[in-house]
Amino acid sequence: MSSSRSASPEPHSAAQSSERQSGSLSAAASRESRPGLTDATRYDFDRLERAIVALVQQKRSLAAENQALQDRLSQKELDVQRLAGELATAQNRRQAAIDRVDLLIEELDRLDGQLDDAMVQSSTKDGVSA
Repeated sequence: MSSSRSASPEPHSAAQSSERQSGSLSAAASRESRPGLTDATRYDFDRLERAIVALVQQKRSLAAENQALQDRLSQKELDVQRLAGELATAQNRRQAAIDRVDLLIEELDRLDGQLDDAMVQSSTKDGVSA
C-alpha cells in the first residue's frame, strides 16, 4: 500500500505543476500584452488626462448653456414685468371707461327724469288751460 500511496502523489503533483506552468505561461503572456508598469502608469495618466479634458469641455459647454438659459430667463422676467405694466394700464383704462359710462348713464337718467317732469308739467298746463 505504501508504494501505491507514493505513486499517487506524483501524478497529482505532476498535473498541478503542469497547471502551474500553464498558469505562469498565461500570466507571462498576459503581462506581455499589457503595458509594463511604466507604460501602464503612462496609459493610466493618458486616460485620466482624456477624461479630465472631456469633463472640462463638458463643464464649459454646460456653463455656456446655463448662461444662455439665465439670459433667456432674465429676458422672460423683463417681458413679464412689461406685460404686467401693460395689463395694469389696460385695467386702469378699462376702469376709467366704466366710470365714464356710469357717469353718462347717470346723466342720461337725470335728463330722462327732467324730460318726464317737463312732459308732466306740459300736459298739466294743457289740461288746466283747456
